Amino acid sequence: MTGSLVDSFGRVITYLRISVTDVCNLRCVYCMPEFQTTFLPTENVLTREEIVRLATFLKITPEQVVERYCRKVDGNWSLKEFRNAAGNYDCVFLKEEKITARNRDGEVVTHTRRHCAVYDVRPLQCRTWPFWPENLWSKKTWDHAAKRCHGMNAGHRHFSRERIESLRDAKDWPQNPPTSSPKK
Repeated sequence: MTGSLVDSFGRVITYLRISVTDVCNLRCVYCMPEFQTTFLPTENVLTREEIVRLATFLKITPEQVVERYCRKVDGNWSLKEFRNAAGNYDCVFLKEEKITARNRDGEVVTHTRRHCAVYDVRPLQCRTWPFWPENLWSKKTWDHAAKRCHGMNAGHRHFSRERIESLRDAKDWPQNPPTSSPKK
């Protein structure tokens, strides 16, 4: 057949299967070489284990976690986000509370405290923040992300390149991960 698509085994291709994401794991020879395949990072993809962990923590079923807190992105589950007053997107589990205290002069001061409602069981995508590739490109991109994250460029904790890579490349996390404060 002239002009036909033929694979390396001499078979004529009469259909075309297209995947718009590299999350496909069928490893067929048409679009996925057998060796030296580099997958895109999946920091924003929730695993079944993470959904179950969230469900246990929230005392609801995994199906309820998906229904209430997840959205589909490229065929995978990710946490929902909402647009805040500043026009940025925040995680569905990011909570704000007003804190009232007295300053040194005895005046009442109110400020907003932002925190994660599921911090102890937060998914890998949250545990790897701020060590996402787009934040590590340069000091400029790091500092840009730090403008929205009060924990960046603050405090006394510093991470070596090796520690950053181990956090960024982790597949799952222990009960007391390195980015968490030690349990008391």
